[in-house]
Amino acid sequence: MLNLEHISFTGTKPEGSGRASKPPVPSRGVSFTPVMRNAHALDEEHHPLVTEVLHQAGLPVRYYRVRVLARRLAACQRLAGWRQKINSPAELARRPVLAAAALNTLLIGVSGFFRDTTVFETLERRVVPQLAQGSRPLRIYVPGASAGQEVYSLAMLFAAVGALVRCEFVGVDCRPDAIAWARRGIYSEEALEAVSGERRRRYFEPTGDGWRVDSALRSRTRWQAADVFQFDAGATGLWDLISFRNVAIYLEPEFAERAWRRLCGQLAPGGFLVTGKAEMPAPDLPLRRVAPCVYRKDLFA
Repeated sequence: MLNLEHISFTGTKPEGSGRASKPPVPSRGVSFTPVMRNAHALDEEHHPLVTEVLHQAGLPVRYYRVRVLARRLAACQRLAGWRQKINSPAELARRPVLAAAALNTLLIGVSGFFRDTTVFETLERRVVPQLAQGSRPLRIYVPGASAGQEVYSLAMLFAAVGALVRCEFVGVDCRPDAIAWARRGIYSEEALEAVSGERRRRYFEPTGDGWRVDSALRSRTRWQAADVFQFDAGATGLWDLISFRNVAIYLEPEFAERAWRRLCGQLAPGGFLVTGKAEMPAPDLPLRRVAPCVYRKDLFA
């Protein structure tokens, strides 16, 4: 059994608890600060179940820090609305709906509009105006896009400087239901808490289910269910901005480094890479840190 002294989830609703008004991932935030006892035993107990969840999602198990994810599984089971404890991978394999629900919570900590104020202030004041200079097309890529809030937040910044019509935004996530929600573009009142009144008036319209992203923003987006290794983001050209946040922390170091190198290779010279607070690209890559969590690729790389 998982022995926790503190665990708190906010902004979520268990599966099957009524009409969906929020994405299938936390929309405001998750506090997960357990004090665990017998962590090794927990790893041994939950490791096979995490492996089965990743397997059913078509994700290479060897890429992920399964022991880290195993420590979150019991809480994720409750958050995903599991009615009973699942005791074996075989049982989970017979109930793929439960595995999909667990994946939604297992691989995401926090998702929301304009998440991390300091990072978005840097993007708004320095990065977006610099990229928007001139008249050339701009390409923005978000692997690990969750339910779309990050992509739409970036789209609002480019729209504010008159560059939206020149932009292509691509959001990729390994969870098909998160991608379906992002493509739909409808969010609850609670999910828009970090969106200012002015932005809400400009970029959202009320619907029976909540607030829908304006069609002008949605028309500039493209979505695909895949992971960072499967999606050939550079097939149609290099990217001006890549936001890869809070994904590498779940990867084994070897594959996290592989992801950073892959993304750096897909980034245009002079383009920007955005990371999570606890993440850092390999130091030998041609990237220069310009602000916390924001790197720029060398012009002559």
